[in-house]
Amino acid sequence: MHKTLREFERPITSRVLGWKKLVTLMNTPFLIGVSASLCACGGDAAIAYSPDLRPLQESYDRPTAVLDAPAAGESLRLMPSIRLLALGFRAAGYATRGADDAGETASPSDDGLRVQGTVLVTLRCPGQFREPVFDESTNGTFSLAIGIENSRIRRGISASATNCVLRGSADGLPVPVEVDGPVEFDFGRDLALKERFTGQLLMQLSGAIDINGSRFEGLSARWTSDHFEYLFELPDGTTVVAELSDQGVGVRDRDATYTCPDELTCALD
Repeated sequence: MHKTLREFERPITSRVLGWKKLVTLMNTPFLIGVSASLCACGGDAAIAYSPDLRPLQESYDRPTAVLDAPAAGESLRLMPSIRLLALGFRAAGYATRGADDAGETASPSDDGLRVQGTVLVTLRCPGQFREPVFDESTNGTFSLAIGIENSRIRRGISASATNCVLRGSADGLPVPVEVDGPVEFDFGRDLALKERFTGQLLMQLSGAIDINGSRFEGLSARWTSDHFEYLFELPDGTTVVAELSDQGVGVRDRDATYTCPDELTCALD
């Protein structure tokens, strides 16, 4: 059975192939809708496409360039500002709220049931200012197709942003970020239905991201709450990973990591 949830001022009862769940979507102005096509036990509900970003994860884990300190500094000059990218991609991580809502929607009242299928979530984007404005006509949307298999959210999520305007932050000041086009996420592992995602998030952007007026296309990034990484291909086809943490900026090649305190000159860590 397919059930669309669009009434947000009252609790909604969703019936999905033999089990019943009370879904309360009050006080969620960011949520436009959740639709679920799920089955319990041995059903055959279709599971949403889950992109396999493990090869990209491997590329982050094992960059291929072999540098010295001057070459590490030069690689930073060739790539976009890692601080700017971190600001924009962290803002785009807003979309992971959709996985939290999918898990709540898909959770059966009977913990003994095995659930599989698809949850589609569409989020309103909050805009660039301190006070969010959840108006899709001006600030756009982020839509996610989330696969559920064996009562777990699959690690790869396919999504699409439609002129989604978000708020980044630089030194406490708001910075406009806009995402548009196809996006893929990798949580690094499957999640339990009611589990709130924490950990390392990988984002592959096939569309575009505009960060304070600078537009980038076809980029990826990987980050945790305190560490950000950007995979960059050098002109010779080899790769490096630029890193940003509380300790500053660094560059990681195949064999070593270089610290770059002024983001121009680097030294072997």
